[in-house]
Amino acid sequence: MFDGRLVHHGRMGERWGWFAGGDRDDERAWFGGGTGGELSLTRDVEGPFRTNQGPCGADRDLLRGRFGVTDGLIDDVIAWWTEYQHRPVPTPDDWDYAHHELEDALWRRLRAEVPRGVFVCPADFVPRPVVVRMFVDDVSGIALWPGTVGWPPRPSFSVETLPMAADLRARVEAWVEEYTASIGGPYERFGEQWSLDHDWRGHALSRELQDELGDGYRVEYEPHSQAGREALFPNRVSLLSLGSDDLDRLPELPRPLHERVVAWLAERPRFEHVSDDEREEFFAWEDEGRLIRHELQGVWGVRVDFGY
Repeated sequence: MFDGRLVHHGRMGERWGWFAGGDRDDERAWFGGGTGGELSLTRDVEGPFRTNQGPCGADRDLLRGRFGVTDGLIDDVIAWWTEYQHRPVPTPDDWDYAHHELEDALWRRLRAEVPRGVFVCPADFVPRPVVVRMFVDDVSGIALWPGTVGWPPRPSFSVETLPMAADLRARVEAWVEEYTASIGGPYERFGEQWSLDHDWRGHALSRELQDELGDGYRVEYEPHSQAGREALFPNRVSLLSLGSDDLDRLPELPRPLHERVVAWLAERPRFEHVSDDEREEFFAWEDEGRLIRHELQGVWGVRVDFGY
């Protein structure tokens, strides 16, 4: 029987977030203040809740009295946590995805119930496509790499069965073979400009592959040349830190998405400090940012973090 005192030791996060820049502990610019502490959900075996002061398990007195969490939500979180403890092993990908989706719904309810000054660690959930990582290395001769799903972890797809045209598959394989041939080759032939050109062609192939695979997949391109260090093809982008220069430098966005990004970023200063009357507007703005993040990953082919 659940004793109401189980705890966890997972990674903490902040509900409203902070803008990039400066030391994380000393120069936070909180959206929502910071006077009410922190609260997060976890699948850890020791329980479903944790505060910034340490594990609190499902301590109803604390959750109700300090954070205003209702018994109904506590019960639903306990049921979610208990379901995970009794998950099937190996864990089917569909089961795991549905459990993450439920966590997102619980996070939204928790976010709405707690006082404004409490930071609730967001559930890192977007409608999940199959991630295809595209990069080259010096050994394998492989371009398309699967992620892992389920438990125990297993490949999220088989390269041999990816639904891609034979012509595109042949061009991707030829692109990898070019890189393999360059290893140890003469610099006058395979210098930095060659590497940059190879990266540009690889990124173009990754976007063609994305178009062919469709919304059920997300192709992420990872550069091997100076392009990555010069942020032409960054491996990671922070949504909250995007500026107009970044939008000009990164691959062009479809006009409707570009306009949404610009409009969303323009609202950012408004939510640096959020009053109780603005909470619902902030939630809508935050949710729009999560949708934008998902779409940017599909267009740019890089990992996009929310930024907090």
